[in-house]
Amino acid sequence: MLARADGGRHYYAITDLLFERQATWAFVPKPLDATRDLLRQAGFDRARFDAILADQALYDQVNRVQSRAREWLGVRATPTLFVNDAHYEGALTTEGFDEVIAKLPA
Repeated sequence: MLARADGGRHYYAITDLLFERQATWAFVPKPLDATRDLLRQAGFDRARFDAILADQALYDQVNRVQSRAREWLGVRATPTLFVNDAHYEGALTTEGFDEVIAKLPA
């Protein structure tokens, strides 16, 4: 929801920051506080942070996207990579990704 705030204008910057610093907020005793602290770097003050997480319309939108991916595409895990008619779940190593690409028709 935080990445999709403001129409998603800063989606990639926010998701990049969250993934790069995941160990500092996802695996700590108070992940919400740690996430709030981290996103101060991206200009989220406490009021804005809390307002975004309380935005029911945005929450519903994110859930619709998730439901559609699960129901229509069979997504059960993140990340999921789609290549032609196949999909691959979980984080692929570089070698695993190379194997997927090598199997593609030229």
